[in-house]
Amino acid sequence: MGSLYSNAGGIQVLLDDARDTDDLGMVQQLDSDGRIRLHCAAWGVDESDEPNSVEADQVVPHATTTIELLMAAVPSTVSARDERGDTPLHFSVRRHGRHGGRHVAIPRLLCEHGADACIVGRNGETQLHGLGFRYRGCEPVDAGLVNLLLECGASVGDADADSSTPLHFAAKHLAHMEAARDLLTSGADVSATNRQGTTPVHEAAAGSYFGPLGARQPLRYTTLEDRVRAQDEMTVVLLHSTSETQANAEQKTPRQICQERNAWMEGQEDARSNRRLYMHYGL
Repeated sequence: MGSLYSNAGGIQVLLDDARDTDDLGMVQQLDSDGRIRLHCAAWGVDESDEPNSVEADQVVPHATTTIELLMAAVPSTVSARDERGDTPLHFSVRRHGRHGGRHVAIPRLLCEHGADACIVGRNGETQLHGLGFRYRGCEPVDAGLVNLLLECGASVGDADADSSTPLHFAAKHLAHMEAARDLLTSGADVSATNRQGTTPVHEAAAGSYFGPLGARQPLRYTTLEDRVRAQDEMTVVLLHSTSETQANAEQKTPRQICQERNAWMEGQEDARSNRRLYMHYGL
């Protein structure tokens, strides 16, 4: 628990006691999900998890201090895998969606200590798949983190169990336009298909947009215009090196998917407007 809540002082006391008895097994002790304390420290905590535990500006310093203590005790745990195959680096990059740029120090620290960014975890995903692309209302992925993972062994061409690449993930969530651009610059294949015959362009055509929100900002209602604008920006990035006429397994092109999605969104927009009218007039 001390690792999860980044209680560096408590961890230090426990480690000192363990060294006195020449027993550092506590560092590698598994919880019910096969995770060690380093997994928990890499995930960390924020003010929304436990408002009274850590001040917002102290989340990352507390976490990095705790991680330093744990890895100094048993360095070999830096790429330890839980029962689903995830490493502490997987945990830290998934957390990026909640913390954004201020959280980059944690995966950077793990990489500096030798974390392997090409290890496959749950659903066949590498750390590059898990950058927070899929989190509702998350911050856009920090470009520095994309480059960091590539330097530590990740590959833009790695595919998960569904044959989806990191670019599929980024394209699906339209706020991550810059991450998609960085992946393409690093050699990502925009025409790569997954098991559904879907390319990243198809994913963008059916993509979701909740606004470029930060970790401490509430979700806001986004309009059809917001989504179309984000979709257009993502599509421009992707279509710079491919064709929008490539069909997926359902023989639908990105243009057709985009038209269908926007028609559905217009219907949703009309339904919301009607509900507001009914509520206003008490109908």
